Parts: sequence; structure tokens; C-alpha cells
Amino acid sequence: MRTLSGAVFLFLMNATVAHAQSAQALPIIDMHVHVADELDNLRLLEQQQIVLAILIGTTEAELRRWQDSTAITLLPSLLFPCRVHENNRQGVDCYPDNGAYYPDPTWRTKPFILPDPAWVRQQLQSGVVKSLGEVTGQYWGLEPSDPALEPYFALAEEYDVPVGIHLALAPPGEPYRRPTFRARLGNPLLLEDVLVRHPRLRLWVMHAGHPYQEEMIALLSIYPQVYVDISAINVTQILPRTAFHDYLEGLVKAGFAKRVLFGSDFTQQLEETIGAIKSSRFLSEEQKRDILYHNAARFLRLNPSTIAEHHRQLQGTRRTRK
Repeated sequence: MRTLSGAVFLFLMNATVAHAQSAQALPIIDMHVHVADELDNLRLLEQQQIVLAILIGTTEAELRRWQDSTAITLLPSLLFPCRVHENNRQGVDCYPDNGAYYPDPTWRTKPFILPDPAWVRQQLQSGVVKSLGEVTGQYWGLEPSDPALEPYFALAEEYDVPVGIHLALAPPGEPYRRPTFRARLGNPLLLEDVLVRHPRLRLWVMHAGHPYQEEMIALLSIYPQVYVDISAINVTQILPRTAFHDYLEGLVKAGFAKRVLFGSDFTQQLEETIGAIKSSRFLSEEQKRDILYHNAARFLRLNPSTIAEHHRQLQGTRRTRK
């Protein structure tokens, strides 16, 4: 009888703690946010429990504008390639027109610009850029091991900054809008040569390599430095919720719940994308917290004091810089 009472007491205590934690505002790290012209999108980020986000853009000015307008920690990340517009070979809102970029030699058939690696090195040295990605080579007919992308992976390994690469996912009919896009270039196993050449490279696969689940699991199994984010596939307009849960559950069942990162892609989708994790019945509360915060904290190598501060800052009123 004492054993039964003790078990009941322990159960009730655990339930009380779990309820308190669920009611408490807990921090979230968003590994995939694109800068936008409107600061309204930034305000949407502030309405959630986001304490840190990877902010993806092409120019220092657009990245700095967002960074200077919020108390959220935004880690600037360089998107490339950048599209060349028809009437402007240098692109619009792309890399600076100071000789620190170069048009791809085949720009007439592949209209994009890659930043000059020397300029990227300067951005990394100065701290203007703290991450590389979204690497969108798949849209332009480049597989990850294409020689054109090699200098950037080498720089990321040298400066020990993470790299996020777009793989697999695209809107229906994408090759008819962008003739260089190919679905086969999104196979996660195409990253293998890059990872072998750069064993210290910290890399995360955006959109979790959907729909290449078996290939994604194979890559995660062999290369422990690889993580995935679940951006875009956690939006019902892109993937039905049951299909998203099935895909995520497959990664979790394969043993990779500790390597899944939360990402929203665009801030208009934040509430829905957070809900996609919280509504996952196959995830434990610990696994949900891992995906929403702890896995990214480990991947980004946040120190204990920063993690503690993230939890503290949600207990008061977040002040937004004007």
C-alpha cells in the first residue's frame, strides 16, 4: 500500500511539474528566417517566444536593419547564389557593386551571381556574417559538390561557422519557372563528397531533405555533424500535416530527435509551424523542447550563460529597440 501511494504521489508531482513547464513561456530558436522589406514580419517574430534566429539575406544593410530593430538575437546568414534580373546583370539587392562579386560565366543560361570568396572572407572576419546559407544551388542546377560552391564550404570550415543548404523541396512546376531546377539535385547523399572533404564542417539540411527520407537518414547515420531543419514542410500549404508528421516521425524513430531543428522559413508562418511541433503526438515533451530550442543551442554551441539568459528574458517584458 505504501508503494502504491508513493507511486501515485510521484505521478502527481511529475504531472504538476510538466503542467507548470507547459504553462511557462519557454524560449524557441528559429534556424530559418528570411529578411523582408517590411518590419511587420519582424514584429511577428517578436510575438512568439523566439529568442534567437538565423536571419537570411544578401546585403549588410538589410540584415543590419532587422538586427537594429529588435531585442531578439539575429545571427546574420548569407544567402547565395543571388538572382540576376533580366535588365541588370549585377542583380538587385544582391552583393555589393565594388568588385566584390562576380557573375557566373554561364549567366546567360544560369542567371545568378555568386559572391567573391574574398569578400565573403571579409564578411566572416568582421563578424558581419555569422553563418552561410541558405545555399540555393539546387535552384540553379548546382549539386552540393559543384566546384563553384567549394570555396564557401572551405571558408565555413575554416571560420567554424554553420552552413544551411536547401535540398529537395520546391513549389510544383518549379522547373518551368526556373529551367535549371532539378528535383534529383536535392538528394541529401549528394552532400557526401562535401562532408568527406570538410570533416569539421557544421552543416544543416534545410527542409529536412524532404521527400528523401531514407537518404536523409543514411546521411545522418554516417555524419554526426549534420542536422536538419523542418522549415516549409511544417506548413500545410506545402505539405499536409499528416505527411509532415509521418516524415518527422520517421526521423525520430530512426534515432535522430536530437538532430532536428525548428525553422519557420517566413515569419508569417510562425504560429502554424510552432503548432506543428506542439501537436505531434508521437513526440515527448522533452523531444518537443529539443526541437524548439535545445538541439539548436547545441548545434550553435551556445554557452550555459546564454542559455540561462534566454530562459530568463521570457519571464519579463521583452523590450523592442526603437
